Amino acid sequence: MALRNGDWVHCSGALIRPGIVVTAAHCLSKYGQSYTGMAKDVRYYPAYNGNLSNPAPFGEWKAIGYAVPDVHSIGIDTCTATAVCNNDVAVIALQQIDGENIGDKIGHFKYGVNAPNFMKINPTSNQTALVTVLGYPGAYDDGSIMQRGDSIATLNAFKGTYSYSYGSAMGPGQSGGPLVVNFGTPAAVTTAGYGLGSAGGEYVVGVAQTSHPNPDAMSAHATYFGINGEYPKAIYGSYVGGNIGYLLNKLCTDPKFAASC
Repeated sequence: MALRNGDWVHCSGALIRPGIVVTAAHCLSKYGQSYTGMAKDVRYYPAYNGNLSNPAPFGEWKAIGYAVPDVHSIGIDTCTATAVCNNDVAVIALQQIDGENIGDKIGHFKYGVNAPNFMKINPTSNQTALVTVLGYPGAYDDGSIMQRGDSIATLNAFKGTYSYSYGSAMGPGQSGGPLVVNFGTPAAVTTAGYGLGSAGGEYVVGVAQTSHPNPDAMSAHATYFGINGEYPKAIYGSYVGGNIGYLLNKLCTDPKFAASC
């Protein structure tokens, strides 16, 4: 939940460091409104379930800071004609409780850049992979119960724009939800077995960004974690490259937020 311009905004997100949540930038910052459109209060409820007598089984965790790409805040990101943008991603530092991060209690995802585990089916095709999408879309259970969708995702790279497209009917509220490759328990293989791709288990490779206004269209797009024209470095500080590396380096090198990282 984010308090922006006097209204609470409901989005999704995922832990990728002990006290760091990744979500969509538009959940925290109105595109092109600089710092006047930034959220004033952000709260995270891991594994929220509105069907439980205690719907927040792991409590409420308040943000102490967050980082949004400058190109998003000032409105100069590279976007497609349908407003799918390269850098609609943000990271949030959560306040510790009793000296502990939430990820130390319940665990957290890993994250990957530049489409790990995506591959071409044939030499002329786009790279694809099976992904799991998690989040709290308002169209289902009023956004009070986590939903899961599994789909083939395609990496789209065209004229400087990068994004994932995948099948989904989740819609608003899903924004910021993670795209995860190799979700769940890894399959056992024999010594004669082999696998394609380069990622291990449960890597977040992007976050949900936009969905088709008609749920029957079953179409959505996600922000791609990786190198692009705005964030071209292969490494930012001690973090990975691209947009997600830039944001983590920006947030986690600030002494106020280092303990969350």
